[in-house]
Amino acid sequence: MNIRDFLEQYDNGNEFTEKELEDIILGCQLTGMKWVEESEGESRRWTKAIIHIGKIEERYFEFQHEEGLTEYQDSSFDNQPVEVSLTETKRTIEVIDRKWEKL
Repeated sequence: MNIRDFLEQYDNGNEFTEKELEDIILGCQLTGMKWVEESEGESRRWTKAIIHIGKIEERYFEFQHEEGLTEYQDSSFDNQPVEVSLTETKRTIEVIDRKWEKL
């Protein structure tokens, strides 16, 4: 699948099959998309959520799948991609060090 096909299918509101999502996420089968971030989400008894952010042109998409945690638990790819945007917040943290000194 190329990025034009992906964007057309996404923009038209058509869902992707589990096989298409697995090929995109694990097989990097979406020519022209660049992965920009990967993080782990919630861990459950048998699976763990893995979240991937991919950039296509100037748009960002979140792909999430459930990774099996045992050799008998299959991974699942039934979460549809969602378009996302990045919000950055700059925070300043004040640290006060205290130390007792002898007189």
